This record gives sequence, structure tokens and C-alpha cells, in this order.
Amino acid sequence: MKNAIDIPSFNCQQCSWCCKNFRIDIVYEDVRRWIRQERKDILEDLMFVSYSNKPNKEILSFLTTAGDIPVCKFLGEDKLCTIHDTKPLVYRHFPYNIPKAHLQFCPGIGKGKKTRKNRIKKMISHEQAAFTLTVENYLVIEDMLLDFLFGE
Repeated sequence: MKNAIDIPSFNCQQCSWCCKNFRIDIVYEDVRRWIRQERKDILEDLMFVSYSNKPNKEILSFLTTAGDIPVCKFLGEDKLCTIHDTKPLVYRHFPYNIPKAHLQFCPGIGKGKKTRKNRIKKMISHEQAAFTLTVENYLVIEDMLLDFLFGE
């Protein structure tokens, strides 16, 4: 995947485009943070989705509203994120973790201060490591979620 590392700058325009056009993947550190924060409202809406064609390789994703285009459940009527203070890692790194070809409709591209390439590389590296850890530990995560949500 060719990430958007060469985007000159980005400043969110709060248009909610990113909340409507991508599956929202969750990593282990997100789950641990939300358990610490006791955010049952977030955790009860996660689902496991296949990460690859290999068995036992799954990752978490938010449930999205029904329809042709996925919409994040946490997108408010005002088009603002209702969990912005604790949003998932993938959104803290947006748009630098998305293939550049998918960003043509994002109005925040080219706005704001320039982000240094070494910072972007660190974000992408952090996210790749977080996804690897999540896939490797999905059974542990599943147990953590069951324990938190149902006390099992």
C-alpha cells in the first residue's frame, strides 16, 4: 500500500468524509484504553473481521450503519466525532495511513501546517506494529472484551 506520506499538509475540515468511507479498524491499545476508561458504549459495538485469508487472523472493527457506504456509529448529527477525545489509533494517524489514491475527496489535504516525513514514518510504523500485535493477540483481546462486557 502506498501511503500518503508525501501529502504536503493536512488540517481536518470536519466534513466527516473519513467517517463515512472507511472501515474503522481497532487495535489492541485502543481496546486496553477503552477498558481502562470503562467505555462500554464503545466496546459493545466492536466486531471481529477477517484480516487475511489465514485462519485465526482477525482484527477488530467498529460496527457501521447499514447501507452502501459504511458510516461510523460515533458520527454525531453535527458531523462531529462523539468519541474524539479517545478516537481509535487509525483516526489519530489519518490521512497518512490511507493510500493516497483514496484521499482525492478529502478537503483537508493541502491545508494547515506541513507534517514532517519522519513523523509520518513513525506514525505508519507505530500503526503497522499495533496491527501486528492485534492480529497476534486477537484471542486475548476477545477474552478481555468478554470479561469487561459480560464479567465472564
